[in-house]
Amino acid sequence: MSGLSKRGILPALQMEDRPGSAKEITDIVRAYGGRLVSVLTHYERSPAGYRNLYVRAYGVDRERMSEMLDEMRQGARLLYVVDHRENRRQEFVNSGPLV
Repeated sequence: MSGLSKRGILPALQMEDRPGSAKEITDIVRAYGGRLVSVLTHYERSPAGYRNLYVRAYGVDRERMSEMLDEMRQGARLLYVVDHRENRRQEFVNSGPLV
């Protein structure tokens, strides 16, 4: 149900809690060929006015993944990315304009 079997990616971000902010990130994923499987947000461990966003997707053009992540960083702090196909997790420190 969560899409883990699709062997895609899961970027985790911290972003401003405002209407449309999650859609901006999911639009970026779709622009890079990604198909959305699940989207989850929560407020735990986020400063006031921010929330965490987790987007599970598959079909992302892997050759352009760095470019996609750079675009996400324009409006959110990238926390980590899990690549289920490669069984790899990459963490980011101070990656983005927030907090």
